[in-house]
Amino acid sequence: MSNLFHPMTTAPIGCLDEREAFEAWATLNGWNRTHLSRSRVNNTYAWRGLNEAWDAFKAGRASVSASRQEGWQPIETAPVGRVMFVVAAFNAPLRRGGIYTTDPYCVWQEKRGQFQRWPHGALSPTHWQSLAAAPHQAQEAQGDRHGN
Repeated sequence: MSNLFHPMTTAPIGCLDEREAFEAWATLNGWNRTHLSRSRVNNTYAWRGLNEAWDAFKAGRASVSASRQEGWQPIETAPVGRVMFVVAAFNAPLRRGGIYTTDPYCVWQEKRGQFQRWPHGALSPTHWQSLAAAPHQAQEAQGDRHGN
C-alpha cells in the first residue's frame, strides 16, 4: 500500500462512527478482515502499520474538524443581499439515511432565503463564514515586506 493515511473528513454514507469510517477506508485501500480484527483486551489491530494508520486517521480528522469549525457561524446569521460568503453543510442528515459534510462554496443569499451558486439542492447549508481578504488587501494590512 502506497498511502497508509488519507485525511478523510467525512464518514462514508451510513457510517456514523469514526472507527467504521476508518475501517471502510482501510478496506478500500487493501486491508482485509484478518488485518482489521482487533484484540478484545486493548482494542488494537494485530498489524502495527494499521495501528499507526488508525492513530494518524484520528489525528487528521481531529485537526480537520477543529480547523473547519473555526470562524463558522450558524447559517441563520448569514448576510442577505449580494454579499459573497462561504457556506458548507456540516454533518447534515440525508433523507436516505446517514450524514454528509459538503465542500465549502462561495454563495450569496437572496431576500427569499435562497443561496445562489449552492449546488446541493434539497440539502441546505448549516454554517457560513466571511471570505478572506483579497491578497492585495492582506498584504497592505501587513505592510509591504520588500520595502516597496
